[in-house]
Amino acid sequence: MGNALRTTLRFVRNRLVDFAYIANTMSRPEPKRKACVLYVYADTNKYPHSLTALRKIISRIRGYELTLISIDNFRETKIPTQISAGYFDMGGDNTQWEFSGWKAGLEYLNSISLDFDVAIFVNDSFLNRSNEGFDADWFAHAFNALMLDQIDPETAMGRIWESEAENRIYGRTVGSFLQTHFFALGGELVRKIPFPALTSQEVSQIIPDSWKGEWFYPGNIVSSEMKNFLIRYLTQQWKFKRPANESNWPILRGKTIAMLNERLLTMAVCNVGGRILSLEHGRDIIHGHLRMRDCTLEICRNSHNGPEN
Repeated sequence: MGNALRTTLRFVRNRLVDFAYIANTMSRPEPKRKACVLYVYADTNKYPHSLTALRKIISRIRGYELTLISIDNFRETKIPTQISAGYFDMGGDNTQWEFSGWKAGLEYLNSISLDFDVAIFVNDSFLNRSNEGFDADWFAHAFNALMLDQIDPETAMGRIWESEAENRIYGRTVGSFLQTHFFALGGELVRKIPFPALTSQEVSQIIPDSWKGEWFYPGNIVSSEMKNFLIRYLTQQWKFKRPANESNWPILRGKTIAMLNERLLTMAVCNVGGRILSLEHGRDIIHGHLRMRDCTLEICRNSHNGPEN
């Protein structure tokens, strides 16, 4: 199938789903709810089209008053500025990559008393996930379909990374987890869980600031299996893999912290009793049906295990 035909079919598919959604919701009263989109970026040259693509996606999300906060982790001192109605740009905090950037965005929302019912968290690499099955239109349709009926204040929604590995952090099993390149959290969850999950003190106990020949400090905060997985993945399997040395350490260290935070976010949702919805990417979307799975029990069943012996 040629690229032109594939593009045409996708366009037709998306319009059909749009029409089906409109027909299904015409009789419903317009909900008076608010959603905030926190978009973190650190290098506009690395993913130059991500923000444009994101704005197109959220323009198709219906039934919510949307506010977009664009967070520049490359220029942390940038003064928050309102670019247009419902669109702000500000400096972030890159100490823990997107997670500390999201924290800066949430703190700004709090400072201007901008409340929300749902928060959508995005980092600029999301558009690069198309080769892994991420479809921007799919997310918009999925979000539209779930917003009115199933997103409650304590729901997390996004794609789940399925893993059979039983790595452990703080003695708790972390297998499958919510991917954090593009996900949504109900407002109550946002207010209950920490961003980032790791405090600066915890980071200093886990991983050195500078390369000293050892990836991790001794200790059992992160299990040996988890440590071995992270080292193997980042030096051998990651798209931007690189050997561990002094010049590469800032990137490897930052990615390590981000991957730990990603898993700890899911653990935090479990710990406060949140619900986790996995949106499955499939052809059912063509017919207006979503393959959605409530995987709360599956993911959270080990979340209250005691500390590792």
